[in-house]
Amino acid sequence: MSCQKALPALKTLFDKYDLRMSDFIEWSELTRPLLKDLYELGSEFLGDLVREASEDHNLRSRFETHQLLDYLVLYEDKNTGVRLRLHIATEEHLQRIHDHRFSFSTLIFTGHYQHCLYGLKQNPYEISTLEESRPYQDRFHPDPKFAGLTSDDLFQIEWIRNETAGSSYSLHHSQTHTVFTSKNTVSLVLRGPIEKPRSLIFDQKQQQLWWRFGREEESGERISQKIMSPNKLEQVIQNLTELEVIL
Repeated sequence: MSCQKALPALKTLFDKYDLRMSDFIEWSELTRPLLKDLYELGSEFLGDLVREASEDHNLRSRFETHQLLDYLVLYEDKNTGVRLRLHIATEEHLQRIHDHRFSFSTLIFTGHYQHCLYGLKQNPYEISTLEESRPYQDRFHPDPKFAGLTSDDLFQIEWIRNETAGSSYSLHHSQTHTVFTSKNTVSLVLRGPIEKPRSLIFDQKQQQLWWRFGREEESGERISQKIMSPNKLEQVIQNLTELEVIL
């Protein structure tokens, strides 16, 4: 294992900030400048961070690949629940309305996407209770309580804008949204602590809804399916290098 330099330097930087989530507005105002500070450390530092995280057993076990994005966990603070992730959009582009179990701040490195925020006409969390929703954790097993309901029945668009390279924003865990990404969109994400046990995903093409839970609630099969393989990680690193996100 190589001598780590980037991860200790990152921890030193993070220790200068109080990243505990007590107030979302204050947290967002703190974390967006932090992401810009990280961006300004440059591609070489980020490359060192990616390589060191790839050699760290705990961080590497959290690298995941999904239909619409791949992500690398570059840092975790177990005291605050904060994680630093690098998100890489795949070549699949689908409109999926979703929220998150956590609030987050993000800074776009490359690419762009259309960003839509939605309000709720009906509350999916009231339609399907926590216990009722547990079996329905992927697109192959949608929640039957939403059969016959369309996106227009549940959601309404409140705001649309284009997010471009260099832009940053924060999103509260209760906010539903969609991101329709361009190819090679890469973002740095500072994920806050977990604030609820599940999040929703609504596929607008199939008009189906399913839920996301934490890893402790997922089956071994589901976990093994999403953990990034060595070959996939090699491809991701090569792509990031070609984009000059990392050196």
